[in-house]
Amino acid sequence: EEPKAGVAGNAGAPLRLITAKVIANAVNHRQRTVLLAPGGLVTPLARDLAKERGINITRDRKSDPGGPGAGK
Repeated sequence: EEPKAGVAGNAGAPLRLITAKVIANAVNHRQRTVLLAPGGLVTPLARDLAKERGINITRDRKSDPGGPGAGK
C-alpha cells in the first residue's frame, strides 16, 4: 500500500508523502502550508516546487512520538 498523498493539509491531517502533485493542489486551493507526518517523505521536485511557489512544508510535531514533550 502506498503512503497517503492527498490534498495538502486537508482537515489539518499531516501527509506521509508530499509530491509535486500535492504542492500543485495546495497552490490551487490557496494553501500556504502543507503538514508532513513524522517519518514522512518529500520528493525533491515537491521541495523545489514548494520553494518556488511559497508553500511551507511543516513537520507535524503534535503527533511526533520523539518530538518535544516526549516521555513526559
